[in-house]
Amino acid sequence: MPETGAWVKGLFGITTLLDVDATRLARDRTLLGHALEANPEASLHLEDGERAVILEGRVGKTTPDAALAATLAAQANAKYEWADAPDSAYQAESLIFRPRKAMAWTLLYKDATRFTFDEQAPAPSRT
Repeated sequence: MPETGAWVKGLFGITTLLDVDATRLARDRTLLGHALEANPEASLHLEDGERAVILEGRVGKTTPDAALAATLAAQANAKYEWADAPDSAYQAESLIFRPRKAMAWTLLYKDATRFTFDEQAPAPSRT
């Protein structure tokens, strides 16, 4: 399922692209919701295999308030060069990824590194 995302206050907010077929989106969201209830562990990574960045953590569902929705919309508009997606598009149920650790490298045996994230960041809420 196509997703967009933006870092907000130490968490990665994930929202579905706005032009996805509504029927397919509803089906995919239902399947994803069941999978997350069974196991909320997830990983995010770049598509680039030569400059690897891999994040591991947990995903939770949330419904962004107006301020968070405005931030997500502004970041998505800037990042993806959209023509001003409305804030209201980001007030639907979304997913929040809370990273626990990150691994990154440009040459695995030369500069691999690992980070752990502060456990004090707000946890994703389940709604």
